[in-house]
Amino acid sequence: METYKKSEFVENGIDVEFSQDNHSKSGASVLKGLHYQKKPYEQAKLVRCLQGEIYDVAVDIRKKSKTFGKRICFEPVLSDKDKNWKELCI
Repeated sequence: METYKKSEFVENGIDVEFSQDNHSKSGASVLKGLHYQKKPYEQAKLVRCLQGEIYDVAVDIRKKSKTFGKRICFEPVLSDKDKNWKELCI
């Protein structure tokens, strides 16, 4: 299975270089976390859904923000029925 082809990513507006590629498998109703990182340790995240759906939640962690601690939800962001690239920017 080809999981990364730079030319196809660039054609779809995703111009990034990956230095690491991890895969994980989860069952139904599993909560996974993608964690925020500060420079210079930040990492871009690529998420794909091979089976089922992904429900995405973002939490505002900016302590001085009026919406600190509030969340925004997207359902579903990705599913196995949707084969298109999706990019989520908050």
